[in-house]
Amino acid sequence: MNAIVLVGGYVTRLWPITRHRPKMLLPLGETTVIDRIYAELESEDRIEEVYVSTNER
Repeated sequence: MNAIVLVGGYVTRLWPITRHRPKMLLPLGETTVIDRIYAELESEDRIEEVYVSTNER
């Protein structure tokens, strides 16, 4: 099974924090948001591939 992580969006509600860094790359403790999501997906035995869907600024 494949997984899709939707990370597109301009995150204007978090500006100026996200002005130069996407929300998924914001620090969350000692890691980032996307790292936590990926770790959660990685623990699932059924998921073989993870796709990340972004937008282009």
